[in-house]
Formats: sequence, structure tokens, C-alpha cells
Amino acid sequence: MAASNESRVECVKTALRERYERTARLDEEARLRECVEYLENPAILVAEFADSFLTAESYDQREQDFEHDADLPRRRVGDRVTELLMGVPSVTVLDRIPYDFRFLAREIVPLRSELKGHDAGDRRAAGLEYVGVIDGEPPVPVLGVVQRANESSPYLALLRLLTCLAEVSTDVQMERANRYIFKDTVPQHSSFDLQILVADPSAESASPLATFTKDLAHVFNVALKHEWQFPKLLRNISCLHIDLDDFDASLRVDWSV
Repeated sequence: MAASNESRVECVKTALRERYERTARLDEEARLRECVEYLENPAILVAEFADSFLTAESYDQREQDFEHDADLPRRRVGDRVTELLMGVPSVTVLDRIPYDFRFLAREIVPLRSELKGHDAGDRRAAGLEYVGVIDGEPPVPVLGVVQRANESSPYLALLRLLTCLAEVSTDVQMERANRYIFKDTVPQHSSFDLQILVADPSAESASPLATFTKDLAHVFNVALKHEWQFPKLLRNISCLHIDLDDFDASLRVDWSV
């Protein structure tokens, strides 16, 4: 049989990517059990992160820009959020000590793992809604995802963020990101800020999974800092809220760890 002429990209599937895809198919009760297991054994999540980072190190497209798919299906909430962030010079995060970040790019999938043009909705759901930077000495890169409208907790969004962090923070990927997104303004070995952005007020939840997600973010952040490979990779993980109807270039903090 003749080989297909269809354009392909390198197939890369990390341990965390596989975990995220499995978890996305679970109901909330099963996700709660998984989250509790991670809390009881945080070394498992850290090991999956480290394994994913090592897998991503083999992916080398430093000369190629991140793809931006103009034909991806529209998602009302996610697109509205990124349009608002794009429309202001900077965004203020109303934390205990407020800080600003600048929007730089949208719809970034760090590693491509599907046929080009195949299942565009899944490709989009796999990545980051936005990338930004906190100006300073040194500048801090920001990775952000928008919690899905049908999600009652930020747990799945947290897994997606950690997956993308592992896939974008290798030396080669940071060289690529510096060239095409950060324009050589961030250090090669940067400390990242991760943001889960909630746009639906009804998504604010005191459910056990929502509470445990915050706990897991804290436990993971602390544990990662004790790994010799990643002592300074992660600065903060934050869950933020945006007012779509009255956006004033600011985001409210639900929690930050």
C-alpha cells in the first residue's frame, strides 16, 4: 500500500498528556478520587511531570513558529476571554500585592500530536488559551487556560496547565518560545506563573473537588521545588476570575499558591 501523502507532524504523547486525556473522560466522582490519590501521593504527579518533561526534550522544532489555526471552531467563552485580554495594554491581577501582565499570544499547543487539519477542536482543547509576561527583572512568563463552561471545578484545567508547562519549559522549547513569542526577553531558565481563568460566575464552587484542586496545586508546587531538575521552574499557580460583562482590565484572585 502506498504511503499517505497527508502532511503529518511528529507524534509526541507525554505521560501527563495521556493522563489529561483519560481524566477528561471521567465523571466528577472519578476525578475526585484521582485528585485525592494525588494528594495522598504527590510524588506520583511529580514523577509524571518529570517523565513528560523528559519526553518533551526530544521534540525539536526550534526553527518553526507555533501554529495558529485560523479555522478552529469558535468557543464563545474562551474566545471572548482572549479577545478581552488582547484588547488592553496590560491586565492587573488583584492579588495581595497586585501585579500586571501583558498578553502576548493565544491558542498555543506546545507539542503537536495529531494529523495536521485533523480534529481541530481536540487540538485546540489540548493547549493554552493565552501566553503572557510579567515585566520585571527578570520577566516572568505566564501560561493561562480558561476553565471550560461545563466544568464545575478547575481540576481538569490544572492538569492541562501542568501538561503544557512540562511540554513548553524544556531548553529547546524555551528557545523556540523566546524566538516567536517572548522575543528574547525572558531568561532561558525561567520561573513560570500559571493561571486558571474562570469566566462563568456560576462555576465558583465549594465542591470537594474544587477545594482539593487548590490543595493539589499547593502540594505540587511545594514538591516540585524539591526536585533537583525543577527547583525554580514554577513560581505561582493561581485561579482567577474575569468579569466578561464589565471587564476593567483586572482579574480577581480566587486562590494563589
